[in-house]
Amino acid sequence: TIDEEMRKALAGADIERLTQALTGRIPCYEMEASVMAATKQMAIRMDLELLEQIDLAVSALERRNPGLKVSRADAIRYLIRKGLDTIEAETGDKDAGNE
Repeated sequence: TIDEEMRKALAGADIERLTQALTGRIPCYEMEASVMAATKQMAIRMDLELLEQIDLAVSALERRNPGLKVSRADAIRYLIRKGLDTIEAETGDKDAGNE
């Protein structure tokens, strides 16, 4: 379900600060330093058809979660995680998503 996927996406996040940012009590840019420290930036090329599919996924996620603003980057991370989880479930290889 979406709730389970969101829990996975938020694993290890500072939930209190995230809640404060999402409710406007602190500026969102204050969250960026901790998020960026735990991630690596990368650039990829993709064809326009795939990009359109990602944008459709953004719209679908926002429709299923009223009030939630989903960025294209959020959707890409979600879709990658979902795909890796699917491969792991199909192959039984628990390390499939950790290579």
